[in-house]
Amino acid sequence: MSNSLSTSAVIILLVSVMTTNSNSPSSDSSTFPTSPENKTSDPSFTNKVAPSDSYSMYKHLMEVKDNIIEQESEPEVVKTVKTALQTLFEAALKGLVKGFLPHVERQRREATDDTRTYLDIVMNTIGALLGRQECSEIIACRTGKFVGHKVPGASLGVMMIEGIVPKSLSSWFGVVKTAVIDRSDQDCDEDYQCSLVEDE
Repeated sequence: MSNSLSTSAVIILLVSVMTTNSNSPSSDSSTFPTSPENKTSDPSFTNKVAPSDSYSMYKHLMEVKDNIIEQESEPEVVKTVKTALQTLFEAALKGLVKGFLPHVERQRREATDDTRTYLDIVMNTIGALLGRQECSEIIACRTGKFVGHKVPGASLGVMMIEGIVPKSLSSWFGVVKTAVIDRSDQDCDEDYQCSLVEDE
């Protein structure tokens, strides 16, 4: 009995829905615009989920941009510390180049032979590390002279190695090769002058 009651209730509900749909004005085919011109002019035919409001989107993007800029900007204390450290570094570099290196250069010129040799090695290495070409060439020349005197067959070894030396080291290796092959007792300081003090 309950099954027949629920079935009849569903049938009554379906009939009432169908009669309501047939009486609604939207089901009338004459009210639907069927031509494409009507679809484009009628605001009810659109793909948009919400009305377009370009200013609110622009405003939102600007707020997001401002938040990102605020997060990325450094605090004033960090900027001040960076400026102070940069100033200290520049002062130390200027003191090294204008004060310490000229003093050491004077000490090297006034040194005796034994002390001068060690000072020359240290100063030439510092000069090469600072990028002075002549200092690098003196180190290459001295290396070549040392290898030429201490290693038997060094000139043959240098000739064999020459083909595998990288292009970036070819000029430096050329100085080494010349010093190895040259058997004269000519000093490297006569050919190359390394000075850490800028000539003014």
